[in-house]
Amino acid sequence: INKVIFEWAKVSKKSNQKQETKSYTVKAGDTLYNIALTHYGSGNADNQQLIRSANGISGNSIPVGTVLTIPPNN
Repeated sequence: INKVIFEWAKVSKKSNQKQETKSYTVKAGDTLYNIALTHYGSGNADNQQLIRSANGISGNSIPVGTVLTIPPNN
């Protein structure tokens, strides 16, 4: 029982931590899906749109070397 309570406390602490805005430099072969998957744990359309909106991107094409702002996903 103690282990279960401890594991729950670890998960709760992580979920309460405030996410911060990050930067990411686009590399060859990157996609919005993969970038969202890496930073948010899901490459779904909503997470891709967060990245688009934060960076003024309207499509799916991002030049290599572009520095993206990765906003928190709350």
